[in-house]
Amino acid sequence: MAALLALVAACAFALGNAMQQRGALRTSAPGESSRFLLQLFRRPVWILGEALQIAGFVAQVVALAVGSLLVVQAIVVSSFVIALPCGVWLTGQRLGRREVLGAFTTVIGLILFLVGGHSTGSTNHATTAGWVVCLAVSVVVLAGLDFTSRRVGPAPAAAVLGAAAGIAFGLQGGQVKALAHVGGGVAGIVTSWQLYALAVVGFAGFVYQQRGLKVGVLAPNLAASNVATLVASVVLGVALFAETLGRGAIGLALSIPGLVLMAAGILALARGGVAPSVVPGVATAIEGAIEGAIEASAAKVTEGKAPGAATFGAKATRAEIIEAAEAKATQGKATGATAFGAEATGAETSDVQAAEPGAAAPDRQSTTSSRWRSWPRRRQPMNDASN
Repeated sequence: MAALLALVAACAFALGNAMQQRGALRTSAPGESSRFLLQLFRRPVWILGEALQIAGFVAQVVALAVGSLLVVQAIVVSSFVIALPCGVWLTGQRLGRREVLGAFTTVIGLILFLVGGHSTGSTNHATTAGWVVCLAVSVVVLAGLDFTSRRVGPAPAAAVLGAAAGIAFGLQGGQVKALAHVGGGVAGIVTSWQLYALAVVGFAGFVYQQRGLKVGVLAPNLAASNVATLVASVVLGVALFAETLGRGAIGLALSIPGLVLMAAGILALARGGVAPSVVPGVATAIEGAIEGAIEASAAKVTEGKAPGAATFGAKATRAEIIEAAEAKATQGKATGATAFGAEATGAETSDVQAAEPGAAAPDRQSTTSSRWRSWPRRRQPMNDASN
């Protein structure tokens, strides 16, 4: 059961990342702009990708609750391998021999590191001084990675931004662990600095992740993100929570080759990969159908709010119906008054008013005299011509 849930989580993470990358690639703002994040939330495909990410997280939590940590994590970290064919379908990713070998090398290294570097013995309380040092070092590292990402090619930039996101997510995990053991109930959590530090590092991880997806090369970004998250979590566990890498010499013999394989795999992925210039037609059709359905729903809502008794529906109020009727009557009067053009006389206007239902009958004598007064003026050009 735990393995199945972990596989579901891995598939959800993989498809969610590919869909979010598709949404990020279809934004017009650059990744460094604040408008980029706002545009993401207007992309239905990106929103669906975020929903899949949340569903994958829920499945992972349930799997961890009923199964082994090593088994679950080993399956979940392979999600970026599953994401490769999703990227080919949704964002036109290149999937050659280099990408396949690099991805599987990274996964093998992750599994070896998980098995050999399984930590044992820990405390739930980290010192504030230790947190200050770790956060300060992390800020310097993140700034260096951000600087580097702006001066390298697409594939290395995707890997660097993925590593930055992974470090932030590792810090986020450490903050969650510390926050879970804060005393004082809800008041203690709200007043603790860990809560606000968690919000900051979580937002930083989100931004780096989306910027990395915006670059357009999926495999190095996800590989570097998974590796950096795992390594940052281990470093925080040892430095702050007094964890030790278990299994002695055997664990060390597995962990070191695992780190080497992870680094080799990421370097192989970062050397290849080209940002896609076009997206497949099938994926475009699916996204168009999704956006069309949303726009149709919005149009129905807008139409339901339009004036007119026929469009109000069952929920129309009496005031709305009366207002629509008055507007229609006023428009009819204006049309009748101007139907005769610029040469319309007062008599003609009075005739139109008399034709309206409920209007008072005009004075026949005044109407007749008005017509006789206006007749010579209309016939004047003809008389002049005959003369």
